[in-house]
Amino acid sequence: MAALHPRHRWMVSQVVAAFNLEDEETAVEFAFRGHFFSKIEKLLSGFSRRQYIIFVYQEPKDGKSAASDSSLDAKLICTDGTESGLHARAIYFLKTTPRGKPVNVNVASDAEVLFGEIASTPLSSLSVMLSDVFLPVVERFTEQEWKSCRSEQRREFVGGFRSFCKDLSGAVHSLSCGIDLRKPDSAKVSDDARRDPALAAKNPETVLHFEGLLEDWCRQIERYLETSLEQSNEPPDAGPRSEIEYWRNRMQRLNSITEQLKSDSCKFVFETLYAVSKTNAEVTPKSRQTAFHALRRCRQIDLVITEAFNEAKDNVKYLSTLENFIDPLYTGTPQHIIDNLAALMNAVTMIHSISRYYNTNERMTSFFIKITNQMIANCKKGVLEGDHYDKLWDREPEELIRKLEACSRLNEAYHEHYRITKDKLLTTPKGKQFDFSEQQIFGRMDLFCRRVLKLITLFSIIRQFQSISRHRFEGLEVFVDRFKQILAEFRSKRHDMLDFTNNRFDRDFVEFTVRVADLETALQPFINQSFESTTSIDASLQLLKKFQSVVHSENLKSELKNKITIIFHRYGWELQQIQEQYERLRTNPPLDRDMPPIAGSIVWARHLLKRIEGPMKKFEEHPFVLSSREAKKTVRLYNKVAATLLEFELLWYQTWKDSIPAARAHLQATLLARHETTGKLFVNFSPQIVQLIRETKALDRLRLNLPEDAKLVLLREKKLKNYFQDFTHVLEEYRRISSMIRPITAALLQPHLNSVEKLLKPGETTLTWISMNIESYLQSLYAGLAKLEQLVVTVNDIVENRIDGNLQALSRVMIVQLPAPGATISLQSFVDMQDAHVKQTAAHLNGRSVEIESAVYDLVRASLACPLEKDVEPVHQEDILKIKKQYQWNFYSSLLKATKTSLFCLKTRLQARPRKSGAS
Repeated sequence: MAALHPRHRWMVSQVVAAFNLEDEETAVEFAFRGHFFSKIEKLLSGFSRRQYIIFVYQEPKDGKSAASDSSLDAKLICTDGTESGLHARAIYFLKTTPRGKPVNVNVASDAEVLFGEIASTPLSSLSVMLSDVFLPVVERFTEQEWKSCRSEQRREFVGGFRSFCKDLSGAVHSLSCGIDLRKPDSAKVSDDARRDPALAAKNPETVLHFEGLLEDWCRQIERYLETSLEQSNEPPDAGPRSEIEYWRNRMQRLNSITEQLKSDSCKFVFETLYAVSKTNAEVTPKSRQTAFHALRRCRQIDLVITEAFNEAKDNVKYLSTLENFIDPLYTGTPQHIIDNLAALMNAVTMIHSISRYYNTNERMTSFFIKITNQMIANCKKGVLEGDHYDKLWDREPEELIRKLEACSRLNEAYHEHYRITKDKLLTTPKGKQFDFSEQQIFGRMDLFCRRVLKLITLFSIIRQFQSISRHRFEGLEVFVDRFKQILAEFRSKRHDMLDFTNNRFDRDFVEFTVRVADLETALQPFINQSFESTTSIDASLQLLKKFQSVVHSENLKSELKNKITIIFHRYGWELQQIQEQYERLRTNPPLDRDMPPIAGSIVWARHLLKRIEGPMKKFEEHPFVLSSREAKKTVRLYNKVAATLLEFELLWYQTWKDSIPAARAHLQATLLARHETTGKLFVNFSPQIVQLIRETKALDRLRLNLPEDAKLVLLREKKLKNYFQDFTHVLEEYRRISSMIRPITAALLQPHLNSVEKLLKPGETTLTWISMNIESYLQSLYAGLAKLEQLVVTVNDIVENRIDGNLQALSRVMIVQLPAPGATISLQSFVDMQDAHVKQTAAHLNGRSVEIESAVYDLVRASLACPLEKDVEPVHQEDILKIKKQYQWNFYSSLLKATKTSLFCLKTRLQARPRKSGAS
């Protein structure tokens, strides 16, 4: 028998624990060693058809344990699901390694084999898993988890997921709540009779059983058909999805009844009773009559079922077309619902017009009421955002008011689209009309929106006093504290503000508004004092605006109206001050930092204009202020000063426009020019062009109309600056490369300098800043400079390493070989030593001479090999001869230095050493 590894023992332990087989563990292990082993081994070795294996345990009917029954393997089934279906709870082992790869059986448990359980009702388990696990996780996804998914896609996905979970739950509920027709008792029918209805019809006991069974079926079906139409368990605030779900569940259950009646067991009952009804009445008169009546009743019920099923099917077909239009009622915002209302009304109209069963006034009114209910639920959900109603007090009033106003707009749009649809149907009198009770349809929504309007008023008051608190009006803290006390007392009532059926809120709200009105009246003395302390027109107008956003009392509004007149008188005096300032500074206006003169002058004029224009626009919002005689004088002065400032701006603007042609003419100048004194090249870029660009950019920011010439210059700004930098770099490079030339090779390289000068010549003579071929000109300059630099580097390398290096080495050569210090040799030996040394040194000197000569020739060849520009004279032969003679002289000088050095050393060695003092 096969041995079990740790992996097998782990699987045994999981099976035992899952099915509570602690007493049968030995028997299970025995089964694993037996005929289960081959299937398990195929899975673990990677050669099985499936990546999983399933175990099912069937309880013994007699209740005996497997320990006392040796047929455990008949109750514990090991399968991959292909041999038979699953009809009970099961467990599975899933292999995660690739197909064909074996599992390590020496490890008991790891990620290579996973263990899980399959419930006896997998559809119900799937519904619970999706609704209670996956849906909450998806609904709480963060922005990082959604990543690039758009908000509309997120909402659509979550809504579809939620709808699927609800549909699945409804299907499970429908299957569990359907009618299960009682099956025939097998003990009442013999084995032979099961195959022949005629034979069964001859058995009185069987016939009696089938008659009772058929009567039971008829009662069950009739009871369901009578009670299911009442929908007594539907909540009063149900939405339109509940209507669709009801008809879908009804269709499924009726279909389930039909399928059960078509089953073999039910057919056998019908065939048997039919055979009884066809028998001789003299033989079984009572049974024949009873069977006949039962079958007739069953046929009548079958007709009712068929009609009910057709009704449910037809209703589902048409109502299902509304699902896409109903989804925004559940998942969208009020604005989304408004956008979808026209399509929803058209779809409902279509159902009302062509549906066979659902077009009654009662059902259509009920459906509209459910739409209204869901609109209210959607509005509440949008306002609450998942919080308790007590949390509304902690939310920002601005946000709440916006959401509440959206609810009110939804109600208005709902009424409007309903009226539009109703009026449209009236144009076709022969068609079906919307003769529904509008009070029933819109009553709850209208009541809800009346509550919404009160909440808008409530939170508007809260927002205004919060604004007072944020603006920190000095002295208003007392009023804010009193309002907080009033609000706290109102909050202590703990009303559900969105429960529009609660009338106690309305009574308390009236008391709240009265107390707030008294508080606003007490604000009047403070307002007067606040305006007296302001020092500028803008500050007064700003304070006025703040108070206008706060107060609602008519008395306070009248007081603020008087304050506007006082502020306007102060504005007239300030207008005179600005006129005097303009007259004093118009010839030399102050400029902002880094602002060009013309644009700076215009900015100064605009600043003065803004100082007088801003308050005047605010005064124009109050026409009564400008109607008095004194006010008209101030208005005339304003018009005069404003016209003067505009004329000042126009004058500077025209001056700038007139200067554009002269500045643009500098673009016709050549790219390069030579200094009159030094003769050096420089970049010929006029500062007037830079000034024109600065003015153009500044005036463009001021949103002034730019002439085409200025636009063209501005468009060329980047290119012109790049050209300036490029040509500056070219000249710097030319000077740098020229400074690298050694004086001894200057004549040899002069033609190449002339060649570069020829390349530069078009920039001095023909090319301007608006020429089309500047880029190619720059490329030719860069190429010429690169070629010149390469030549200079090559020449310097030859001179430094091959000529000067050899000359220095040659000048250090000793042409006389001296004996070692302290050594004494004969004359002949000395002569022989010199003879050998001279031969060796002569060969060395000759080699150095050849290298120097070759380097000089390479130097000349490098200069001659480098191409020159057309019409540039090459190096003259005289210059080449001068270089050769110069290096001949340098070679001679190096030899002379080496000779002198050698003879000096010999002389020093031959001199007699001075005797030491005291020697004999």
